Amino acid sequence: MEIRGERECLDCGETWSYFETREPECPECGSLRSRAVEDAEEDTSGAVETGDLLTRFGSDFAGALEEAEDRCREYTSRAGFVEGGELLPPEPVYVMACEVKHVAAEFVGNREPTEDERRYVVALVEGVGKDDPPAPDERPESLDAAHNRAVAETVEEYAKEMSRYLRSSGKTDTRIEEARDLAKRTQATDGDEDDAVEGLRFLRDVYDNLTV
Repeated sequence: MEIRGERECLDCGETWSYFETREPECPECGSLRSRAVEDAEEDTSGAVETGDLLTRFGSDFAGALEEAEDRCREYTSRAGFVEGGELLPPEPVYVMACEVKHVAAEFVGNREPTEDERRYVVALVEGVGKDDPPAPDERPESLDAAHNRAVAETVEEYAKEMSRYLRSSGKTDTRIEEARDLAKRTQATDGDEDDAVEGLRFLRDVYDNLTV
């Protein structure tokens, strides 16, 4: 991804480096309206490195998964959906990183995975590193709830930033609140219901409408 590192606020004139603050808002007035004042730079901070963990799963499944969880937790805690003042789509890698966290909660310190669950977990962790999610039919039904909880978490976080982004330009969209309600239904059932999946579709539709 290429983003503009040095920004100038269009509202108050403050200048700052995105790469220092890691925030799209103006540090002086909080506005999201800014422009680049230097050439684009590549931002690779969103990547989750997992390649070194894949060979560890055979001998230390729980340890490798726990490390993957830590890396994904760090990623989701700092990853945002606005870069350089521009709204980004809800990328699959964010959903996968959330899913690794929820899948880890199923096994680390709790129970041993089945062979099918093992294969899926390895594919999921590999997918986070390559930004290439495993096919839905590869996921055992026993992990559907973890996936649904991950989607609900993504909806919650993306909806917050999307709402703030729209408010900065005086816009709203009722589908954002509808998506939040759907995520809450999934959370209320601990992932047994997949309403959040539809909520994520709502948010992607809003994003598509904004970028047409």
